[in-house]
Amino acid sequence: MGLDGVELVIRFEEEFGIVIPDSAAETMFTPSDVVSFVTDQLHTSGSAITRAQVADRVRQIVLDQTGIAEAVYSEEKRFIEDFGID
Repeated sequence: MGLDGVELVIRFEEEFGIVIPDSAAETMFTPSDVVSFVTDQLHTSGSAITRAQVADRVRQIVLDQTGIAEAVYSEEKRFIEDFGID
């Protein structure tokens, strides 16, 4: 995982107050993967946040951190291949 990817993981951790182990981060290829992981972690800790709320916050972080156009963003696109994040 390159610096851009590490910075995204740190932002996700800060935003949601969770720790994303390297082993988990290495399996997150799409925003959808991140949303699923974060939602599962938050629900395990008793949070009532919805998947849609997590998805919206993940989308905003990805857009802010990468500078990609909102029209390009999709939860199913891959960070490296589609967004050019190393």
